[in-house]
Amino acid sequence: FGWPFLIVGFLITMYIVVILIVVIFQIDLSQFQMGAEGDPETQDLVRQGMAEMAKEPVLYWFAVLSVVIGAPLGEELIFRGYMFSFLSSTRLGLSGATLLTSAVWALSHKFTAPWFLVGVLFAMGIALCCLLIRFGSLWVTLICHGVWNAISSLTILGLSSQ
Repeated sequence: FGWPFLIVGFLITMYIVVILIVVIFQIDLSQFQMGAEGDPETQDLVRQGMAEMAKEPVLYWFAVLSVVIGAPLGEELIFRGYMFSFLSSTRLGLSGATLLTSAVWALSHKFTAPWFLVGVLFAMGIALCCLLIRFGSLWVTLICHGVWNAISSLTILGLSSQ
């Protein structure tokens, strides 16, 4: 089927996970604030930063490249490239390495995301590990991660301009 089918399938799966988490835990998304949960100062800084970036094209494109290319590259190399590869060769095996790597990766986002999003990222980590196991290439996880970040960033940018 090719890359487009793989990426669309990944995104559909992740958005179904988001919907399920929101429905199961009865999360009111209208109350969702960017930034660390319960920290109004951080939420305001993120909101202001996003609004300012929308006004400055150079800053905006630097942020886009950082979020869509830089963050996925660094995170995929560290978590699925190094950590997953190492842990999967231990007694943990593929399943244990998948769960542990996904948990550590999701928790690393806790400083800027509410708990329900950490849960979504845990599920995403599992999906990315499964893609790595299936295709044996970090390129697959890098592209899926980058597309996810691009769509999420556009959503946050749109919300911050309201």
